[in-house]
Amino acid sequence: MSQPTPRTQLWVILVLLALLGLSILTAVTEMGPLKPFIGIVIGAAKAVIIALFFMHLRYRAGIVAVFSLAGLVWLAILIGLGLGDYLSRL
Repeated sequence: MSQPTPRTQLWVILVLLALLGLSILTAVTEMGPLKPFIGIVIGAAKAVIIALFFMHLRYRAGIVAVFSLAGLVWLAILIGLGLGDYLSRL
């Protein structure tokens, strides 16, 4: 399969809308120190769904997957260095 079907796209949109609703519910609910963690998990889930289906990474193989993974590794390095700098100043 090289392209997602309209039915698959509909399911993806419905899942993204459900995650949006969950994000809003999380924002207005008092959860204490878990709130940022839950927000990051929901945001990461939405990012993965968008990358897989709307950027067509699920339907590609080979070099596209390698470069996508390289981008994520680079993002992790930048976040780690920024977090290390932030934590050293506390």
